[in-house]
Amino acid sequence: MSTDTMRRADSGAGPGPVAVLSMAEWIRRHDWSATPLGAREAWPQSLRTTLDIMLGSGHAMCLAWGPDRTFLYNDAYAPFLGARHPAALGMGFAAVWPEIWGEIGPLVDRVYAGETTTFHAMPLVMTRNGFAEDTWWDFSYSPVRDEGGAVAGLLNVAADATPRVLAERERDRATEKLRVSEAVAHENIQRVELALEAGAIIGTWFWDIVADRFTIDEPFARAFGLDPALGREGIPLAQIVATVHPDDQAGLADAINEAVLRGGAYAHQYRVRRTDGNYYWLEANGRVDHAPDGTPTMFPGVLIDIEGRRAVESERDRMVEALAASEARFRALFENIDAGFCISEVKFDDAGHPIDHRVIEANPAFERHTGLSNAVGRYASEVAPGIEQHWHDAYGHVAKTGEAIRFEGEAKPLGRWYDAHLFPVGGGRVAMLIADTTTRREAEGALARSEAKWRTVFETLHEGFILGEVIRDASGHVADWRYEAVNDAWHDLIDVPRGTAVGRTIREVFPGIEAAWVDEFAHVVEMGEPLRFTRRVGMLDRWYDGVAQPIGGDRFTVIFIEVTERIRRERRQATLLTLADELRGRSDLQTIVTAAARCLADGLEVDRVGSGIVNLREDTIDVRSDWCEPGVSSVVGQHAFASYGSYIDDLRCDDIVAVDDVAADPRTTGRQAGFDAIQTRSFLDLPISFDGRLYAVVFAHSRTLHAWTDGERQFVEQVGDRVRVALARQRMEDAQRVLTQEMAHRMKNTLAMVQAIATQTLRQARTMDEGREAITSRLAALARAQDIMTRTNFAEADVREVADAAIAPHRLAGERITLAGPPVELSAQRALGLSLAIHELATNAAKYGALSNETGRVDMVWNAAGGAFVFRWIESGGPAVTPPTRRGFGSKLIERIVASYFDGEGRIDFDPAGIRFTLTGAVDRPSTQPNP
Repeated sequence: MSTDTMRRADSGAGPGPVAVLSMAEWIRRHDWSATPLGAREAWPQSLRTTLDIMLGSGHAMCLAWGPDRTFLYNDAYAPFLGARHPAALGMGFAAVWPEIWGEIGPLVDRVYAGETTTFHAMPLVMTRNGFAEDTWWDFSYSPVRDEGGAVAGLLNVAADATPRVLAERERDRATEKLRVSEAVAHENIQRVELALEAGAIIGTWFWDIVADRFTIDEPFARAFGLDPALGREGIPLAQIVATVHPDDQAGLADAINEAVLRGGAYAHQYRVRRTDGNYYWLEANGRVDHAPDGTPTMFPGVLIDIEGRRAVESERDRMVEALAASEARFRALFENIDAGFCISEVKFDDAGHPIDHRVIEANPAFERHTGLSNAVGRYASEVAPGIEQHWHDAYGHVAKTGEAIRFEGEAKPLGRWYDAHLFPVGGGRVAMLIADTTTRREAEGALARSEAKWRTVFETLHEGFILGEVIRDASGHVADWRYEAVNDAWHDLIDVPRGTAVGRTIREVFPGIEAAWVDEFAHVVEMGEPLRFTRRVGMLDRWYDGVAQPIGGDRFTVIFIEVTERIRRERRQATLLTLADELRGRSDLQTIVTAAARCLADGLEVDRVGSGIVNLREDTIDVRSDWCEPGVSSVVGQHAFASYGSYIDDLRCDDIVAVDDVAADPRTTGRQAGFDAIQTRSFLDLPISFDGRLYAVVFAHSRTLHAWTDGERQFVEQVGDRVRVALARQRMEDAQRVLTQEMAHRMKNTLAMVQAIATQTLRQARTMDEGREAITSRLAALARAQDIMTRTNFAEADVREVADAAIAPHRLAGERITLAGPPVELSAQRALGLSLAIHELATNAAKYGALSNETGRVDMVWNAAGGAFVFRWIESGGPAVTPPTRRGFGSKLIERIVASYFDGEGRIDFDPAGIRFTLTGAVDRPSTQPNP
């Protein structure tokens, strides 16, 4: 605002009754939803804190917030508004003061750009009591920053300077008579008074008493000579108190304790050591809030710089009383102050623009700060050629307007930066107090560069990084922790959108997260020891490995990486080792596939795992067992593959079937209803095959979409490999067992057959030569039958050929053995199986059945149609048949082992009239050659 003219600040509204309410009550009742600020519940914490500070202060304050600069104020400010109160509440700043907005609007814009503006003794003609009156005001506009560090508002601290100005005028009138005789002394008094600066807000604080966390803004930190970054993150109160003058510390502690116990408003004055090492007077204003139970909860406040005010008042009173003292005293002050001081005359061109200034007087400190030893009496352009025009402009502005200004500027010819305070001293002359800030700025620049470097490192880390602070409940127990800062890698590793975590707690970001994520970091803070962890976030289904470190107070850091795939690989490897151990003791298909299914359950994150035996003739699967997650039903029972699609063809080819989405895969489209019935959206089937035949399937089901990864497929393939090895081993062991039993059994049968052949032959022979020849012939036939049953070098044989060779040793005189059936070609394995069956049946018939007497008969009949094969052995005319009390190896060989060669069934019936054996199964193809 300009001070050369008086501005009228009339509300333009007539007088009217206004309810006597506190501003806190007015603000509470106001409908904020109709203003740009919106409902109070949605106000940011920075606005709430600043508003609390303002309402709790005894100083007149107003606050403009947001892009629309919505206007709020406290009780002490309300009288300044006159009839505009309380209508001004919630209006735009410009709408509250339209008549002077042209003057203050640019100042407001500068504050929103981050600059603090202070002006003193501003004259205004105000209508506060129904008539116009001359008033003077001290104002300080300070930027207020939001949680992200951006300027969100303006805080104005105002003071009525009218009594002071009137007193100073009265003093000036009283001392005018002494000016003639005490001109030099009076001039020095005036210099000292004008050099002292009036008080202004310099910082804010917020003390979370419950969490014992004391945070301050940058101006506060600078006032106390502290690191601004440390102030934002939280600083011990003891570190603040350490900067207070020793004589004032006890009083400050008592005042704080009294305010905390009492609650309500707080105000106290004390001296603080600043960055230059000197102590300056401050006034702290705040308010302590109590919970309903009387527990103090928070303590926000502001710092007011009253050094200038106290100095002015003290110096004024002292100088008035000692006006006749020696000029040497003031000269000593002038010569010995640490700040550089000079008085200059300003040179203007014909257009009234400042073009230079000449130093009239300077103290020794001026030479130390500038390095100019011969500046007095010379123009700046002479002693510092190329000096920037902004220095001339500043001198010219003060000389013309009489306004004191303060700024920080560079003098390139001197290679230095200065904090300069210029003020008028009468006669068109301008005084300047300067302090060299070059070292400080260089340090700040180095700090900024260092911070930028480490910020770059922080943001480019591939590892996730967390700066956190624990949150305690009323009893001091850690109940949660808050994200103070995270890097970009954190968002990538956690898959959380950027900008959604800082300022929130882990339980807010991840509701329902495991308690260990809070408890372990609480342990780090409370024990002061680092912690290495490998832990899963259940709701993300991810594993993380990292280290948490305490960094003092309730704060800690965490650096981590995601190790989900590593953990899964390790777990799968462990399950594969376990499977290998389990399969060593398995001896049948069902237990082998059950073990494989359990391995899949341990190695895959799915909802259901199980296994079933396949019936290829009916294209069905009989699920014997499964493991299901809670809420997922069992599928134990028989199922037709056709109900779920066409992928049975892939399983027959021994290919793993992995379907990510049953609704999208062409093999399962149109079968979604069937999958819905078993709560399956994705599935993976592992075929268990041997010798080209599908025996069983091990399956994994997911009720939600599941994209099967290469790692999961590889794991399932490894399970299949181990199962196939186990089946091969089981087959070999079974074959070895059968072979051993068969050899022993066949040896006994062979001897029995030789005995039977010899007995029957000799019984029928008329002479020894005839008997010898007959026995020799029949033993040769027995040898040929043995060849048929044991040779493995033929590819296929006809049923009749097999039957003839197998029964030849038992043929006797007459037609007691008959064969009837169409040509049917058998594979080597099925031919051997049929030979074994006929051999066993014939041996038994020769020993006990139809071939053991003179009248018995054996009929062998077979047929093949549509790929189905039926073979029947029918005995008649022999001794009456009695069912055996136990079944031997021969029965097992015929009914189970031989039947398995035909993928069918074998059944022996002990009919009293004679043994009946029926073999049903599959055949490769009918023979194209007729039987001989």
